[in-house]
Amino acid sequence: EGFQQMIEDISDQVKGGDEFSTALENYPKVFSKLFVALMRASEISGTMGKMLQRVSEYMHQERETRKAVKGAMAYPAFILSFCLLVVIGLLLFVLPRFEKIYAGKGALLPLPTRVLLGFSRAFVSYWPFILGATAAIVVGLYLYLRSAGGKILLDKIRINIPVLGPMYRKVYLARSLRTMATMVSTGVGMLEGLSLTAEVAGNHFYSRVWTNLADSAREGGVLSDELRRSKLIPPTVAQMVSAGERTGKLDVVMNRVAGFCEEDVKAAVGTMTRLVEPAMIIIMGLIVGGISIALLMPVLSISKIVAH
Repeated sequence: EGFQQMIEDISDQVKGGDEFSTALENYPKVFSKLFVALMRASEISGTMGKMLQRVSEYMHQERETRKAVKGAMAYPAFILSFCLLVVIGLLLFVLPRFEKIYAGKGALLPLPTRVLLGFSRAFVSYWPFILGATAAIVVGLYLYLRSAGGKILLDKIRINIPVLGPMYRKVYLARSLRTMATMVSTGVGMLEGLSLTAEVAGNHFYSRVWTNLADSAREGGVLSDELRRSKLIPPTVAQMVSAGERTGKLDVVMNRVAGFCEEDVKAAVGTMTRLVEPAMIIIMGLIVGGISIALLMPVLSISKIVAH
């Protein structure tokens, strides 16, 4: 119902003489600045039909890339959560029973068993405080990551974290290049295109790259020269952009490079998924197996405990 009302309102504004792009600006939560700018450019060039098709393709690629990245992260998160629940269950319900069994023997238990039982006692005795402290840490971390400084820190971690860092870099690079290519191909001004690309880059450090490019362009700088100075842009990308500038096919080159990056992301996601599954199983096995061994160590020397 709300969507229908929005469409009817936009239709009424257009019938009243407003530009389509102007009507869209009244719904910033639905239509991004990029979409509005592209619609404005299509109004000037008279190519709105082609533009809508191009925007549809752009949004499809964005959705596919996000889906691939989220899919790669979902399985490890599920396994780690399951492993955490198993450990908590052992600490709360299984270990206390073993402690009662060993308590009457009067013998000194192996160090791993004593440490494990100590953790269990602490968890059972102070679980309200542990739960409250954990909740406070989670809420505090959540609020911090929503702040400006927290978002910058999270963006820095994403592009530098081992294994996942290169994949995130290609995601942000592909998004930036495809956005800029779409802007260039539809006649949006270079400065406006660079500024909008900076806004939708999705990462503070990649946004800064495109902001620097916009500043350089205002002073008459060459796009590819500024790209070469950035550590976040691979040299091969800067070379291809330079070739696109020389041949007048900048949008084609950027779209092609964005496609390469997206293919690399999908390949990386597939590889990571194949590697993460056995790795998570091994980690979970080591944790649960380690707890089991620590619990069974006294059983292996039960004759000594009974004799004592």
